[in-house]
Amino acid sequence: MSRFYYSILLLVVLLSASCEQTLPYLDEVQQENSLVVNAVAVADTLFTVTVSKARRLDGVFFSGKTDFWEREAADTSSYRIPLDFVCDDATVKAVINESRQVSFWYDEVSRSYRSDYSPREGDRIRLSVTRIVESATETARSEVVVPSKPQIEILEHSEEAFPGEYEESGDYADIIFERPPTYMSLTCRINDPLGKNYYRLLVRLVADPKDAGIIEKYDRGVLVADVFHSDDPIFTDNRLSGSYGGWPSYFSNVFDDHLFDGKSYTFHVSSALKRMYGVNQRVYVELQEISRDFYFYLKSIQSYRISDHDDYSESIQIHNNIENGWGILGSLAGSRIVVPFK
Repeated sequence: MSRFYYSILLLVVLLSASCEQTLPYLDEVQQENSLVVNAVAVADTLFTVTVSKARRLDGVFFSGKTDFWEREAADTSSYRIPLDFVCDDATVKAVINESRQVSFWYDEVSRSYRSDYSPREGDRIRLSVTRIVESATETARSEVVVPSKPQIEILEHSEEAFPGEYEESGDYADIIFERPPTYMSLTCRINDPLGKNYYRLLVRLVADPKDAGIIEKYDRGVLVADVFHSDDPIFTDNRLSGSYGGWPSYFSNVFDDHLFDGKSYTFHVSSALKRMYGVNQRVYVELQEISRDFYFYLKSIQSYRISDHDDYSESIQIHNNIENGWGILGSLAGSRIVVPFK
C-alpha cells in the first residue's frame, strides 16, 4: 500500500505496535474511490463531519510545508474541502450513547455535513457514512468517546524581554516585533486523573488588528501565533528529528501522562513574541484532553510533516480509525485560560 494515500486531513493533532492497523492493499482506482471521513467531536461544539475522496497526500495539501502549517493552525470551522474532492451525496448518521439518533445535512458553504448535536463529556458516538459508488453501497464506520475537560492552572505569569538578537532593519522585525520584543512566561499546572490520558497544549498569542489593511496585506493568520517554547520533558519527542514551521526539533505539543499519571504536574512555557502592530494582545492557554486515536493521528501528522516525502525516505503511515475507509474520528474537551498582555 502506498503511504501517500489518505487525504482531506484535519487541522490543524502512529508508530506504535499496540495501535498499528494493517490495511489491505488497494490499487490506485480503489484507493481514489475510497471514502475519507474526518471529524473531531469537540465538547459543547456543534458536531460536523467531512466526507471526501481519497487522494495522494503529496499532491493535495502537503505540496508545501507552509501551506500545511497554515491549514493546521487555522480554525477548522472555516476550512473548506476543494470541490473536486467533496462527496456531497453521502448519508451521514450518528448514534449517541446507544440511544439518540442524529442526522446530518450537507452544507454547501462549508462543504461539510452538519448536525444540531453538540457532544457532551462522556458521550459515546458511533458514526456511519454511507455512499453509493457504481451501484455498490459503501459504509464507513467508527466510534469515539468524548473525554472530560482537563484541569489546568496558571500559577505565575510575567512579561519577559526577548534574550536573543533580531535585525532592526529587517522586514521580519519591522512587521512582527515591537521594540524591544517581549514574550509571556507562564508557569502552569496540570491536575491529571488516574488512568491513561492524552493531551494537546495550545499556547496561542492573539492580537486584534489596528486596521483592516493589516488583514488585507498579511492575511488573518498573521495575528495569531501558535508556536510556543518549553524545555520540559513532557514536550520531548525523539522521533521528531527535524524542525518545522517554527517548532524546534524533538518538540511536540501533543503528549501523554506517563510522567505524571494521577498526579499534579508543574511546567513552564514561553509564548510567541508580542506583536508590534496588534492591539488587545493576549495569550490563550488551552489544555485539551484528546482521544487515544486522535493522539496517534496527530503524532503521525507531526512525523509526516518533517519527512522528505520521497520514494527513498522511510514510510510514515497516517493513523487511521475508520473501518472500511480512511480518516480519523477523534474527540477532545478543552479548558482555556486567557492571560492579557499589559
